[in-house]
Amino acid sequence: MPQNASALIALCGSLYRMADDVNLGSIVSYAMRLRREVGEFLVGSCVRREPALQHTDAFIRWAAARTQ
Repeated sequence: MPQNASALIALCGSLYRMADDVNLGSIVSYAMRLRREVGEFLVGSCVRREPALQHTDAFIRWAAARTQ
C-alpha cells in the first residue's frame, strides 16, 4: 500500500476505472484496509462510474458495514 498520498490517489484512480461486478469484491477488500475517507473515495468512484455496481453483494456488504 503506497504511503505517499499522491501515489495512493493515483492507485485508487486506476482501480475505479477497472471496477466491474467480477472484481468489485477485491476492490472493496482493498478499500477496507485504507483510511475511511480514502476507501469511501475509492468505492464511491466505482459506483459513480458504474451505478449498477450498487446492486452487487460486495457493495451492499461494504455499505452496510459503513452504517454501523
